[in-house]
Amino acid sequence: GPVGPDDLEAAANDMKAVVEHMLQIGYADRYDLVAYLNNAGVLLRLANRPAQCEELLKRAPTVVQSEPQLRRLLALSQLGQGRAKEAAATLVGDHDPESELLAANLTAIDDPTAALNRVLAISPSALAPELASSRWHLVGEFALVLDDEKRLREAVDALRQLGTDKVEADLLLIRWDKKNGAGDEEIT
Repeated sequence: GPVGPDDLEAAANDMKAVVEHMLQIGYADRYDLVAYLNNAGVLLRLANRPAQCEELLKRAPTVVQSEPQLRRLLALSQLGQGRAKEAAATLVGDHDPESELLAANLTAIDDPTAALNRVLAISPSALAPELASSRWHLVGEFALVLDDEKRLREAVDALRQLGTDKVEADLLLIRWDKKNGAGDEEIT
């Protein structure tokens, strides 16, 4: 059945307690520790407890620094507390594609041009299809903000070529048309 808020809270509490115990005893199996840290962090974020997620991840700095998914989780917990600059700093020097896309999103808060350039610097051919889609989606989003029709249309074409993102591509075009004054009758 569906998972309710109480179930989520209980799962977050249980997993957090397990990880705290593992950290306290110096648990040696790194792979298990990474998995448990990730699961506890995700549950804490889902339970809207980003400060506790951050606190837990900061208790295992060497493990977190060596795992891109844990650094992203830490950055997201900082962002969830309204600390975008700190979240961006957490990702500095991380060359994992997912982290680079997240960092570009954080850059866009203050500098959409730099964010667009950052995303464009990531080669889509080196990405898994899901990440290539995310990359092109960001290109489209930043192009909308920057009124860059050429880049927007490039993103739309790329999303359509990926095949699974045709609706997303159409939505980008609709938003472009709306932003540029098209009425509802012209968009349909």
